[in-house]
Amino acid sequence: VSTQSTWATQFDRMLDRQFETTDFDGNGEIEYKEYVQYCKDNPRILVPYTIDVEELLSQQFERRKRTRLAPSEDIPLSHGINGPPDPNLHKKKDLLRGVVKKSGKSLS
Repeated sequence: VSTQSTWATQFDRMLDRQFETTDFDGNGEIEYKEYVQYCKDNPRILVPYTIDVEELLSQQFERRKRTRLAPSEDIPLSHGINGPPDPNLHKKKDLLRGVVKKSGKSLS
């Protein structure tokens, strides 16, 4: 008995077993609705194809948090428009209003 024929025999047995457990109406075909029912009855079959979205998002959040909280250079962190107030904001607002103060005098 060759290794190939042993393998073929094992494969045939696996295939027969699969049809016994999945082909509910016995017509020799595994239809979509039968496959869906088989997966519901045997959820472990889908585990390798399942993505744990919560875990994936948690890992991504932690990765981004570490990057944001541990900069490698002395560059201040920026959190966009919701970040800490700009200490020079009052100067910028004065420029927008056309008010520039020099030596305590208004030039507008």
